Amino acid sequence: MQFEQQEIDAALQKKKEDDVEEEGSIINGSAAYEDEEDHARSGAPWFKKPLKTNQWWTRSRVKITGEPKPEVTWWFEGEMLQDCEDYQYIERGETSCLYLPETFPEDEGEYMCKAVNSRGTAASTCILTIETYDY
Repeated sequence: MQFEQQEIDAALQKKKEDDVEEEGSIINGSAAYEDEEDHARSGAPWFKKPLKTNQWWTRSRVKITGEPKPEVTWWFEGEMLQDCEDYQYIERGETSCLYLPETFPEDEGEYMCKAVNSRGTAASTCILTIETYDY
C-alpha cells in the first residue's frame, strides 16, 4: 500500500503519548525470563514498546525485538487483519504500526499485535475507543 510520507513519519516518530493512555495487555513469551535482558538474549520476540489502551485516531505502534526478526501480524476482535485499504501495516526496523486511514464506530474494540519467530511468541493488546462528534 502507498502511504503519504508525512503520515508514516508522524506515526513512527511520535514521541509523546496522549495523557489518556494506559498500558495495554502484554505477553512476552515465556515467563522463565526474569528480566528484559535475559529475554532479549533468548532471541524470542519481546515488546520493547507495547500497545497502549487509549483513544487513538488512525494509528498505533509497537517496538518489537527478536532474533530471528519476528513476523508481525495485527488482529481485531480475534481475527487477523489483512494489509489492505482499511488496515495498513507499516514496518521500519523494530517499529511496527497499524494505520487506519479512517475510523468508524465499528472499528472500536480489542486490537492485538502478535510477533512470532522460531524461538517464541509475544502479543500485546489494547482497546480502541472511538469518539464520535455531531457537527
